[in-house]
Amino acid sequence: MSDIVQPYDNNYERRGLNQSKVRVGGQLYYLIMDTESMTLKQVSGPQSSPYVYPYNIVSGISLVSNEYFEPCLEITISYETMETAGMTLVFETSEERDSAFSSLNQMVSNPAFVPPVTPEQKDYSDKTSQTGHFTENNLHNHNFEDQNIQKHGYDSYETEKPYVSGYNSGYESVDEYRSGDYPTGYENFENYTGYDRSQAGYDEYDRGRHQSYESEKKYDSYGGGFTKSFDEYKYSQSDLTIIEKITGFLRYPSETFESVSSEDLKSGILYAGLMLCLFSVVSVLFSAIIASAIAPESTIYNNLLSDIPELIRLILEYLIFGVFCVLIYGILVFLLTKITGQELFFTESFITTLYSVTAIGTIGLIPLFGIFLAPLWMIFLQIKGLCSAYDIEVKFAAVSAVIPAVIMFAVFYYLIISGEVAFI
Repeated sequence: MSDIVQPYDNNYERRGLNQSKVRVGGQLYYLIMDTESMTLKQVSGPQSSPYVYPYNIVSGISLVSNEYFEPCLEITISYETMETAGMTLVFETSEERDSAFSSLNQMVSNPAFVPPVTPEQKDYSDKTSQTGHFTENNLHNHNFEDQNIQKHGYDSYETEKPYVSGYNSGYESVDEYRSGDYPTGYENFENYTGYDRSQAGYDEYDRGRHQSYESEKKYDSYGGGFTKSFDEYKYSQSDLTIIEKITGFLRYPSETFESVSSEDLKSGILYAGLMLCLFSVVSVLFSAIIASAIAPESTIYNNLLSDIPELIRLILEYLIFGVFCVLIYGILVFLLTKITGQELFFTESFITTLYSVTAIGTIGLIPLFGIFLAPLWMIFLQIKGLCSAYDIEVKFAAVSAVIPAVIMFAVFYYLIISGEVAFI
């Protein structure tokens, strides 16, 4: 039999195995535990190689909370080179964290422990025994010096190092690895005693990086992935529901725009249409209620709520006017991006406009003040969308979003509010 370890089968789904989403460093992973090893598989990169940790190299597990008071597990990994490294797994809920801790603790402390498995889990276990999962026996039987097994914690742009054997001769210093130079959640856990980088004098935005690395400084300039909460990373992933999109654009607009930038124009149109319909219906009903209360003697307002056809007509007028304004604004934004020299297609620019309509369908529902605040928030979302989804400089994004809004307001004021133009 060949001594070479078979590669992990990326295309095989882990059927029947529980999967929790955890954040490690700046990425979201599925945490998967089977009878032989713990695996981290990247959520946003399903075809990327997962990180596999046999239980016999896990030397420490502890329940902790980070600076955001999020539930975490700190895991210490010990290698045959007598070196140790640690990583922090951030969970969404305490229940998921506690369940993972219980299962992992049993696996590590009792090698004979075998958790209950379904037939599908057993089928998976049989398959993975042929596809590169490490056991206590083959950890020592295989020659790892010539393997390119991916180890969690290495810079993906560097040469991959052996999984458990010593670093190759071309690597500068093992101290740089242990000190947390790589943005993957590893920290200095040699002789681990609950080490906390924030207590060791590291700056909030320099956590886990060495200042001499320009590439790491550039990573930090994209928003400091080490300081974002679990929710921020969740909203930066794709396949968000409508409720998650609405919440995301209100709380985490940058991350949400990163997620929706890969969606097609049809999804954006349906989303904007939903926001405009919501605004039209709520605004007309609210206006009818307020008008009936203010002028109950008026035959027009007093009967408005009971006149269903009239209500429907007003809702359609609001909706059509909203669609017209969004379309014109989106076209003007695209023209301004071209004038400022940005290389965007119309669909890319217009998608940010469509999702910026979230402001109309949320902030716009606030009684009395919403109609004035919603356009301002929509401009803000337009700027954030251009910056976050397509890396446009803030000054160019601001010009592309603000000038069209000023033009439209001027035209609206002249045609409707000023009275200079009389409509028959």
